[in-house]
Amino acid sequence: MLLRTAIILSVSMVMLGSQAFALNTLKGKPLHVPGEIVVKFVPGTTAGTKGKIMQKFGLTHKRESHKPGHFTVVSHAVPDAVLETLKREGAVVYAERNAYAYALVSDPYFSYQWHMTRIDADLAWPMVTNPGAGAVVAVVDTGVRQNLEDFNQTLFVPGYDFINGDNDPNDDNSHGSHVAGTIAQSTDNNLGVAGVAYKAAIMPVKVLDRRGAGSYTAIADGIVFAADNGAHVINMSLGGSANLSVLREACDYAAARDVVIVVAAGNDATDSPSYPAAYPSCLSVSATTYLDTLAGYSNFGSSAKGSKIDIAAPGGDSGDNNGDGYADMVLQNTFSRKTEGYYFFQGTSMASPHVAGVAALVRGARPNLTAAQVEAILMGAATAMGSANFFGAGLVNAHDALEDALAFEVSNTAPQVTLGADEVITLGDGLNLTAGVVDDGLPTNSLAYEWSKVAGPSGGVVTFDTPAAVATQMHFSQAGAYTVRFTAHDGELEGSDDIIVTVNEPGTGGGALSVDAGADITVSLSSGGTVTLTGVVTGEDTLSSILWTKGKGQGKVTIQSPNTLTTAVLFSRRGTFTMTLTVSDQDETVADSVVVTVVN
Repeated sequence: MLLRTAIILSVSMVMLGSQAFALNTLKGKPLHVPGEIVVKFVPGTTAGTKGKIMQKFGLTHKRESHKPGHFTVVSHAVPDAVLETLKREGAVVYAERNAYAYALVSDPYFSYQWHMTRIDADLAWPMVTNPGAGAVVAVVDTGVRQNLEDFNQTLFVPGYDFINGDNDPNDDNSHGSHVAGTIAQSTDNNLGVAGVAYKAAIMPVKVLDRRGAGSYTAIADGIVFAADNGAHVINMSLGGSANLSVLREACDYAAARDVVIVVAAGNDATDSPSYPAAYPSCLSVSATTYLDTLAGYSNFGSSAKGSKIDIAAPGGDSGDNNGDGYADMVLQNTFSRKTEGYYFFQGTSMASPHVAGVAALVRGARPNLTAAQVEAILMGAATAMGSANFFGAGLVNAHDALEDALAFEVSNTAPQVTLGADEVITLGDGLNLTAGVVDDGLPTNSLAYEWSKVAGPSGGVVTFDTPAAVATQMHFSQAGAYTVRFTAHDGELEGSDDIIVTVNEPGTGGGALSVDAGADITVSLSSGGTVTLTGVVTGEDTLSSILWTKGKGQGKVTIQSPNTLTTAVLFSRRGTFTMTLTVSDQDETVADSVVVTVVN
């Protein structure tokens, strides 16, 4: 209750912006990026083949995807004139017009954060020590202005600016900062407003320019960047009406890497699909009002048109149904052209980050849950609202989702450990071993490791250089047979494997001595007449002598390293030569030969 009181007091101090603006919809905005075509080439296609295709169709290369090999952007004066023929090229996976997406932004206002209590965020916060801690949420948007006053305790991780091509994804629009605030605005800091998962980390990824517009290829790059750089959740409060493979593929890429992808459904009050919200890999979020009705601007779902709604969240509207004197919109700290402040926006852009924030709460509390499990928890915990076409599973509920996550039973299996074959060494030598570990229960970085001696000669001591790591070097105090064990523990279950290490006294045989000089070989004088011979010795750890000699064959032969198992041999003329490797230990001497045929 103290937290809620602090929030209300701080809100009462902010100044109200008085100017209203129309909702930002897709109507009347350009669909395609002029002249641009997105091409995905078959993996392995050479630069020469790509160049020939571009020359054949009169294409101009513009840029490659940020992650090499994902797609190529080219241009043509009349893209539609070459598109269908280009698609049929054998080296082309797909070719399509590049398209625009737009920030689904709404009117700036100021009011209380009724939307936080509507999703029971205030009831969820006391359930965990640091709400959202450990989760990284990528805000794929207009960037984020990190020095806003109510981000003073928010954690940021490095992002990227795909509009300007640099490492400074600063917000020059205000939309992305407002969205990021809903997810993780600093909270309980006696200043401003609250965020749903206020201890989560924000990764700003700028894919929309100062006007709130950006190409599908920039967005695709941003999605892949977020997935490759540790994002657990991606929020996209943006959308376009074009269905492009490049965008679908990027979403599938992130989903395959266990990322929860949350997307605004769109502000056009239609059941026509908005992308990427309509893709199966994404959670599509509709917007609700203070009265728990579908917002008049919000898109909705229709299987006939290929649209869908998965879940709903507060997006607000311009009414004042709570009687506080202000419009019932969504309040966060952001900025206008001239001033920083606390602005009240409405739109599905504002609904989506509520869901992303709850996903971060769940992932922070239970990091071992998969993205699919997080999505199932969000849907299962949603408050029923009515038609699934309007609200999907219902209104997202932070308290119930977190409660279900904390009670969720994850199927845990013991770590699987492998050490490999038994070893034979000589006393005084160190032995390096690396264990193989596979664990399905918890991340491997949360496992505990231990090397130990479980059997061996009386008084024999084994010293492990790194006894609590996967790899270690071990040393033995006396000869004998030792059983060494490696154990991995995930906090609930453990797995282990043993290996027998036989330690011999120096000069004692490890078995019958044998040598293999290798298979017969042919070498050409035209290539230099040089061949590398390698012998293999078994049954002994300590050899008293090694010697390569030339037997049958006429002509000069130079043996560069006659006293090592591996040597280079240089032949001066053609013919057939027998090369013999002789090795000795303290008990016996054995030899083996290899025939080298030298040709012109």
